[in-house]
Amino acid sequence: MAAATDTAPRVDFTTRKPRSPLRDAMNQLFKNKVAIAALVFIVLEIIIAIPPVTDLIAPFPYDRTSLYDNLAPPGAPYTGRAEEYQGKIFILGADYLGRDLLSRTLYGAQVSLAVGFVGATVSLIVGMLIGLISGYSRPAIDNLLMRLVDFLYALPLLVFIILMQVYFKAVARQQSSTVSGQFVLPDWFGWAVALIFGVAVVAGVMLARREDGGGIQYLFIFLAGAIVLSFALFIVLVMRTGRSFMASLVEIDNAFGGMFFLFIALGLLNWLGMARITRGQVLSVKKKEFVEAARAIGATDRRIISQHLLPNILGPAIVYETLAIPGYIFLEAFLSFIGLGINPPRPSWGNMISENYQGLRAAPWTVLVPSVALTLTVLAFNFLGDGLRDAFDPRLRGE
Repeated sequence: MAAATDTAPRVDFTTRKPRSPLRDAMNQLFKNKVAIAALVFIVLEIIIAIPPVTDLIAPFPYDRTSLYDNLAPPGAPYTGRAEEYQGKIFILGADYLGRDLLSRTLYGAQVSLAVGFVGATVSLIVGMLIGLISGYSRPAIDNLLMRLVDFLYALPLLVFIILMQVYFKAVARQQSSTVSGQFVLPDWFGWAVALIFGVAVVAGVMLARREDGGGIQYLFIFLAGAIVLSFALFIVLVMRTGRSFMASLVEIDNAFGGMFFLFIALGLLNWLGMARITRGQVLSVKKKEFVEAARAIGATDRRIISQHLLPNILGPAIVYETLAIPGYIFLEAFLSFIGLGINPPRPSWGNMISENYQGLRAAPWTVLVPSVALTLTVLAFNFLGDGLRDAFDPRLRGE
């Protein structure tokens, strides 16, 4: 009689595509309702700040004055003499010169967002580059770069930026008598920059979607290269104008409404914190087992940096810069408030508050409108930064 044998039941194993850390972070981010609401607000603000969209939405030009409507309250009709504006109303009121506050607030968003994103981009690129070189190089180079960073940290940042803006404004006034005409970018320059960034985005996305080790770091690398190439093309165009260097800079600053010198002042020292964050991340990651394993199988330094170091430090770097954007926006508003920011009549939330704070009792809406816009924008970036920090840090999300 044959003995009965028990066989184990057949188990079917279902394969599931592994999730990447970036996808886990995005899933965690979408669970944070406050961060998503802040992201939606920022995206809508960016769309509104696009110049053609702003021109379409704004009911009046930002420099259109009407002394018949000075300090008009919110909802007051336009009573000026221009026929093309008859029937329109001042939705959020008018300032002491009869300029529409809604229109000036919308155009002021262009300045604040431009300063915030340019400052964050410059800080991210320069800071990560210095931090990667310092953290991955031998100790002699690391000490040299970090002592330079320590020396620059000793400078009072706000005072230094104020002094730079005073110098730039003085140069602009000195050159105004000798500079004639207006610096206008040719049409081919805009198409060239758009083509450079288009190719960079497409190439970065295609490499980021590869399954053989690609990642979002490729998109960052290609965008950084596009920014450097566009800046080099811009400098070549400036030098071919035939004017002196400072005269060309003054014309560029006038073409940007006073933002060009502000970008220079913000970009010179704001990368210091990013360099220290990147160096610390590199020092903690480069001794990990997977980096040692990659080095043991003969991986080059470039591959180790691009495939192993950069993907692991890019998340904290982006979170840090997202949290730093409100500081750039506040710094621009402060400089414009004391008269060292955007050139009037170009509106900025800082100079709008500066021009109208003396009439706070008689017409509080002239100060409240730009103040509320500034507060909401800063809060949105803070909430988004907190959400990104919780999403990219597994320890903060309980994993």
